[in-house]
Amino acid sequence: MTWESVALACLALVAVGLGVALFRTRAQAVRQQSDSAAELAELRTAIDDVRRELAPPPEPEAPDVQPSDESDVEHHTITDLGTEQPADLVPARIEGRLFADIVVREVAVKAASLAHGLRHGLSGETRNRIRYQMRLEVKRSRKHRKVELREARRLLAQLQRERMQEEHQKKTGDAA
Repeated sequence: MTWESVALACLALVAVGLGVALFRTRAQAVRQQSDSAAELAELRTAIDDVRRELAPPPEPEAPDVQPSDESDVEHHTITDLGTEQPADLVPARIEGRLFADIVVREVAVKAASLAHGLRHGLSGETRNRIRYQMRLEVKRSRKHRKVELREARRLLAQLQRERMQEEHQKKTGDAA
């Protein structure tokens, strides 16, 4: 026997082992699914029994009051509070595959919107617009700093003149 035939035999043995393990896990999953379906049916009947027990007794019917204008009543009705809701408005359970499909679609939509945003944000046109706006902002801030610097120099010169005048007045006032 050569090493190739030994390797091939080992590979076949591993493949058979994986096949058996896959068959067992699949059978176990099918058993668990049927058990959980039966348990779910039992729980639903128990919930229905509890709902019937806890349901409030039917209220006595109120006397029928006829409004003068039915369209007026519909116009002023804000909510349908107090009216009985049909039972089919309760959200139905969805199976696992449908739920997974919905989740995958949401993720795909989010990923697509993120990709679009990145593509738009990193496009040459957007980068050029940002660069242009940054240049304008730098120019504006430089002008603002120059104006502030001129104003500060003016204020400093004015303060120095006032000090010199005060010192001159003190000297001339002291000499007199």
